[in-house]
Amino acid sequence: MYYDLRFPFRISAEAGLSKNENGQNDVTYLQANLNQCKCPMMTEERYNELHESQRQGLVRSMGLKLEWITCITPEEYEANMDDNDSDNDYNDECYGDDECYDEDEGFEDDGDDE
Repeated sequence: MYYDLRFPFRISAEAGLSKNENGQNDVTYLQANLNQCKCPMMTEERYNELHESQRQGLVRSMGLKLEWITCITPEEYEANMDDNDSDNDYNDECYGDDECYDEDEGFEDDGDDE
């Protein structure tokens, strides 16, 4: 069976991933989505194992401390998102689209690099 899974996280201000309106470090909310995940049977225990695995992946991929990352519920994630925040901040027209990706050059430059 295939499942669309959401793994939301709260990342402490200590991580320094976002700033508030006063320029101080602020809590960051992040969600990893696994669409069309093939699993024989999804139980709450299995979901929790996968959520923790995603948490460990954030530690490795982002260089964060484990204690900075907390697994949260989708409801807590939604409650803490601003109205103008989006689950999909990427460009829908380009995300995973072969036309936007060149094997020699990578993804098209969006000109936002500083």
